[in-house]
Parts: sequence; C-alpha cells; structure tokens
Amino acid sequence: MTVTMTIMPDTAVNILWTIGVGTFVLLLLAVGFILAIVQSKRREMAAKQRELEELAKSELKYRNLFENSLAGMVRLSSDSWDVLEANRALLEMLGVKTQKEVRQIFETIPVTDRDQILTAFKNQGTIKNLEITVRRFDTTEACISFSGNLFAEKGYVEGVLIDVTERKRLEAKQLRAHRIESIGVLASGMAHDLKNLLVPVKMAAELLQRKQEDKNSRSMLTSIGQSAEQSISLVQQVLSFVRGVEGLHVPLHAGELLRRVLAVIQENLPPNIEVESNIPNNPAFVMGDETQLRQVLVNLINNAKDAMADGGRLTVGL
Repeated sequence: MTVTMTIMPDTAVNILWTIGVGTFVLLLLAVGFILAIVQSKRREMAAKQRELEELAKSELKYRNLFENSLAGMVRLSSDSWDVLEANRALLEMLGVKTQKEVRQIFETIPVTDRDQILTAFKNQGTIKNLEITVRRFDTTEACISFSGNLFAEKGYVEGVLIDVTERKRLEAKQLRAHRIESIGVLASGMAHDLKNLLVPVKMAAELLQRKQEDKNSRSMLTSIGQSAEQSISLVQQVLSFVRGVEGLHVPLHAGELLRRVLAVIQENLPPNIEVESNIPNNPAFVMGDETQLRQVLVNLINNAKDAMADGGRLTVGL
C-alpha cells in the first residue's frame, strides 16, 4: 500500500517560520549568555584590578612608613639571621651607610642572643621590648630595645629597634645618686655618733689640763684637746655637707690659724723633717670657714710631708 502526503504551500511556510524563529531565539539566548559571561569576567577583572591598586597603595604607604619611620626597622629571615632590609633610621642608629654594613653589624650579635630572638618569634610569634647589646660601626656599644612580629607566610621577621642607651645611662646615674644619698644618710648617722664620742674626750682633756702641773703633761693634754676639737669640727663639716648647708664665712686671723695647725701637726711629722715657720705677728684676716681652711692647711702640709720621703726642711709662712 502506498501512502502519499502532500504538504500545502502555506504549511511549509509556517514550518520554516517556526524553525527560523526558534533558531533566532536560541541564537539570542546564546549571545546573551556569552555577554553575561563577558560582563562577569569584566567585573571580576575590574575587582582584581582594584584589589591590585589597593594593594599597591597599601604597599606604597607601608614603604613610606618603613623608610621614614623615626624608629629603626629591619626585616630578618625567619629561618636564619640574614638581614633582608633595613630603613634609614636604623642605618643612622648604627652609624652606617649601606645595607651591607647593617648585615655585618648584625652578624656580630652573639649567637645566643640571635637564637633567643628567633626561638621567641617561632614560639610566640611576637617579641616586645627585648633589650640586646649591639656594637655600632664606630665600635661603641648601644643598648637596643627590640620588638617585632613574625610573618610566617612571608618567611621573615619584622622588627622595630629603639636606642635606649641614653635612657639606661640616666637610669644608672639615678641609681648612683640614690646610692650616694643612702651613703650620705649613713655618713650623717656615723658622724653624729662620732661627734658624741669626741665631745667627752675634749672635755676630759680640758679638765685634766687644769689639774696637771707638769709642763709636758699639760702640753700633751692641750694637743689632745685641740685634736678632739678639730675632729669635732671635721665631723660637723661632714654633717653640714650631707645636709647641704654651706660653711659659715667669718673674718679669721690667718696667722693664728696657721700657728694652731702647726702646733698640732708638728707632733705627727717624722723626725727627719724640720719645720720652719715664717708667720708675721701683724694680723692678717681672711674671710672663710675655719674648719674648711684648717683642713686645707693640713692637707697642704701633709702633701709636702709625703713629697719629702728622705726628710728635709718644711717652710711654712704667710
């Protein structure tokens, strides 16, 4: 049996039209999809470009901060002690001009200090105010406060170094001042007690001198009394110095003061030294503190005595 199908012209046109419209729609959809992908890629590329620009700005900002920081900054390899980069402030702090010289200085830091710093970074990830000693290019030593953070993903340590040498010097100076102050308090107490011990000696010498008729005994007691009096004056001078009180400046008879000093000190001079005094009887007055002037004269005579080891003549005069 034979089947014959006849397509009418209008039907053929409708079929072709339907196929054409469908194809066109599919083509439009494909173009739209492609355009959407292109737009997405463009937005993605634009976002990446903005990220790169922001990263570049951030890097530039950080670079300016690194280079212009007033504190010394350094980048060290986290696996070794290699100096990757140092800023200008650190170069000035160490007294060098090149990165190579910075590396040379960091190589002189003791291995124990290096290991301590790197171990602390690996264990804690950060260090704050660790003080190390660094030898500058001119061989002088500087006390450096080291702080920093570990950037493990980048493989380096970034540190901030501050020179605290002057601060340590001032702290040591202040500590010495406190020690001197403590010594002053101790000396004040000792001087006060010593003065209390010397006063009875002076009084006893004066009382015994009145009762003695022997000339030599009276002379010895006079010497004891004068020595005790001078010792009391010296103790009083120490007390005045500790308390910050200046000596009392009054008119003094220079000749009489020198005679009293010679009368006491002659007994302590060796026999091979002959003392010759040339002190005029005319009064010669000076302004000063009697205890301080007496001590000056005693020191001068003792210095002259020490310079005459073989003996000789010591001339004292005004």
